[in-house]
Amino acid sequence: RFVDYYMVDGYNDSTEKEAFPNYSFVRAHDSEVQTVIAQIVSDLYPDVENSLAPTTEQLAAAFKVYNEDENLADKKYTQYNMPSAYA
Repeated sequence: RFVDYYMVDGYNDSTEKEAFPNYSFVRAHDSEVQTVIAQIVSDLYPDVENSLAPTTEQLAAAFKVYNEDENLADKKYTQYNMPSAYA
């Protein structure tokens, strides 16, 4: 039912002067975060074997860096201007 009522066939758009829905996810709830956290883990702990499977301590340290980086004007890890992208 969802597909029938909400999906729009953009290939056969024959509308004119009529609203035509267009959807785009700017950032999924976890898009790229895992790989960014893995990169931070690798940077903090260069000898780690698998940065995608960090320990609890490594994960906490990586999120601390990630959260602090979000507040910086000159970011190293996180994406720029997310509020504008949603606007």
